[in-house]
Amino acid sequence: IPPPPAPDPRLQAIPEEVAMLRIEQTRRDKDFEKRLTNIEAKVAARRQRSSISYAQYYELMDVKTRDVNQILGQFKRASPIPPEPEQQPDHNAAEDTVITPWLMQAFADLPDAEQSTDEASKAPSTSKGEKGKATRISPVRVGQYEVHDTRAGSTDMQKLKPDISIVRVGFPPSGFNTVSIIEVQKGALDNAHRGKALRYGEVLLEENPERPFVFVFLTNTHCLEVFNVIRTSTEFTHQRSNTLNVFGDEGRGGWGILASLCQQDPRWFGHKVPLMRVDDQILSPVAVLGSGRTATVYDVDKGRACKVFKGAQMQATELAILKHLASLKPKSTLFPIHCGDGSPRDNADDACWVVLTKPILQTLDFLVAKDLADLLDGLRWLHTTAKLVLRDFEPKHIGRDPSTQRIGIFDMGSAVHLPSGHGAQSVIPDEAGGDTTRYSGTLMYASDDVLNAISGGQSCPPHVRQDLVPLVKSVYTIVHPAAERELGWLRDRIWSGLSKSSEVAACVQKVKAFWKQELDIATPAGKHWSGLVELAHAVRAPSSEEVAP
Repeated sequence: IPPPPAPDPRLQAIPEEVAMLRIEQTRRDKDFEKRLTNIEAKVAARRQRSSISYAQYYELMDVKTRDVNQILGQFKRASPIPPEPEQQPDHNAAEDTVITPWLMQAFADLPDAEQSTDEASKAPSTSKGEKGKATRISPVRVGQYEVHDTRAGSTDMQKLKPDISIVRVGFPPSGFNTVSIIEVQKGALDNAHRGKALRYGEVLLEENPERPFVFVFLTNTHCLEVFNVIRTSTEFTHQRSNTLNVFGDEGRGGWGILASLCQQDPRWFGHKVPLMRVDDQILSPVAVLGSGRTATVYDVDKGRACKVFKGAQMQATELAILKHLASLKPKSTLFPIHCGDGSPRDNADDACWVVLTKPILQTLDFLVAKDLADLLDGLRWLHTTAKLVLRDFEPKHIGRDPSTQRIGIFDMGSAVHLPSGHGAQSVIPDEAGGDTTRYSGTLMYASDDVLNAISGGQSCPPHVRQDLVPLVKSVYTIVHPAAERELGWLRDRIWSGLSKSSEVAACVQKVKAFWKQELDIATPAGKHWSGLVELAHAVRAPSSEEVAP
């Protein structure tokens, strides 16, 4: 069993939230201490995930046991229930060479099933390969799903290897595309495999941030348990069903559930994938590139990124800026400005608008001298010709085109035009709002005028220093990865406080203290970096007559 991945450093913030709860919660809540204990246990378990066993992980989680019908909800059993498979293996038989191949064959024998004809995915369907090792079994198509043998590993699953994955037809069994997982076990169901089932469910939720819940099934051919991992605003919660007999309950037991899985609608599985219409094309995403409060960015076909907004106003602003940049036809390749007109999804439940850009840029983990020259040249063009200020420049918004190795900047959602005195004309439509003094960009890398304005609750007119100071600080954290990690932890610790007006000033002060300590002029490196930050603060805004070099 491969060890689980290292704990997410973002979880460092949770204990402080617990401490805040201790202060704010009233004593009248009799369950408060119990809930705190559960949260602290979950935090401790996730921090130790790389050093504890799956069994220990399961025991540390607060898993609620529910009746299977409560967990499955509006589950539709097949009618009639397909006949039970013949020659049912003993639950103590070999997991890889007997139980898993038998279960894959059981799916292949369902009335509406067909074996995959994709030559690339075909593999010998025998139970044993050379030297008794299990060989990969060809996918089985059942209705709108494909059942995959993923024991050899699947892409984008954080190096985990679930036994059987159910995915949408035509898509690889990645964490984003996987609808549900079936974990197979030899012998009596134990906490080690229950812990794996929980972890698989958490990974599927992590790979698809818009997904609310996921089902994972654990079986040894004689017994079946159903796990439901649910996303809440702050954590994952877990439910486990009572143990069912797989056979002998006239279709009401585990076989009735397994045989009916592929007849369920994807929404029953909690699988949420938007279908988007852009430039008269219907796009279906294959992975999530990033997700935030106002939008989610998906990887779609042909190396393009599709940004789905959670409101028309945000989309109107960024699309207008991208079109403005495209109309100027910049010589620089710094901005991926190919964009398409997005429209709301068909039968969308809420307002959903999209912007299409290419190419997809990979995370930047190093810089060379030419990269810095390109960044400075691109920002100068943006300020002097486009008359725009990004105001959200930070490492996560710069990347590298893998095909050309050229550096690029993305995410124009916080960009605004320079004040009219600098020769700028607003390109943001009236319906998107025109208050350019309301700052909505980066805080952790912000310039002093931004930090002072936020701390004092004042307006903050756009200025080129709001890009150049973050540029220097971003380069500093790329050169010094330890500083970037510390800054990330600080961001997590102060995030909740930014929503409370009484704590904003204190949060800003912590950001200032971080950079004061990092750029300590008493050290040789600090002296040089402090000088660069000082120069960036002193840069003047371009005049109305100034043009790009």
